[in-house]
Amino acid sequence: MHANPPLPPSDLEPVLRALANPLRAEADALLDLREGVTQPEAAGKCIACYFKLLAAAKRRPGAVNLEPLRTWLDRYVRVQVRDARGAVLESLPVAWSAEDLEACCVEAMQEIRENRVYPQEVLELRFAFTPEQAA
Repeated sequence: MHANPPLPPSDLEPVLRALANPLRAEADALLDLREGVTQPEAAGKCIACYFKLLAAAKRRPGAVNLEPLRTWLDRYVRVQVRDARGAVLESLPVAWSAEDLEACCVEAMQEIRENRVYPQEVLELRFAFTPEQAA
């Protein structure tokens, strides 16, 4: 559980503004994230940007607080499990403990393999915004 309450979409702008100076070398990732939240199919892009920012923040211990951004993303982005027709079977939380995007994806795949059983032979995992974000 996060210490901060989840942020509504309108509160993402100040979160990104607070990161602009300490992460100025990552301006492209911040701008891509800002753009991504306006595109219904770009949740994966937003998660990729988060992990780029996380890597940059690790190079500056104590100088950058990504918790407000993670709190926002945690509320509005999920890993969706879909069947071959695209029907959503389940939504899982994002693996925030992962070191990078690849580890995050591997963790989601392992969760499905080890703890879920679906009759479908083909499953697709994708990051998706929750319906709440679109409101």
